[in-house]
Amino acid sequence: MIKDGIAKLASDTAITLDSAERRLLAKMPLHAITSVYGEAGLHEPLLMEIAQFTAADRARAGDALALALQLHARDHRQREPYANHLLRVSVRALSHYRVADPDVACAALLHDAVEDHAQDLAPGGARQAAFAVLSGQFGDPYRWARRRGNEPVLRARPRQARAVPRARRR
Repeated sequence: MIKDGIAKLASDTAITLDSAERRLLAKMPLHAITSVYGEAGLHEPLLMEIAQFTAADRARAGDALALALQLHARDHRQREPYANHLLRVSVRALSHYRVADPDVACAALLHDAVEDHAQDLAPGGARQAAFAVLSGQFGDPYRWARRRGNEPVLRARPRQARAVPRARRR
């Protein structure tokens, strides 16, 4: 949430931005935001994107981010915290592809959770059990149990289901 110029979402990380910095941040490439502001800076574009969601959906996206940050707390990708990758994927899905769907926000934030941390999600570490945990907490878009090789992937919604919620897209 943004309160008194401070961006905060599901973690203790916060940055203070004035309105000029916020406008600049909205136009900056995501890797530039990462270089200048780090993980805290990537929270701001996510906040801007999920601001249009209902309060319940914003809370669910916050819960997905909190879980992703917890699961990947010790993980790194290309010498940076793994959370940066998850935040960039989520912002790209919502902003660049103009998908205004809280289910997609949650899926983007948690897209590597089962692959990397099934054992942290479900007793025994079985991937199907981990999928079930995420489905129970974040809803049916976690029909991601379809597999391609050894990698679990999100199963696309049926074409007719994607065509109906046009009001949710910008």
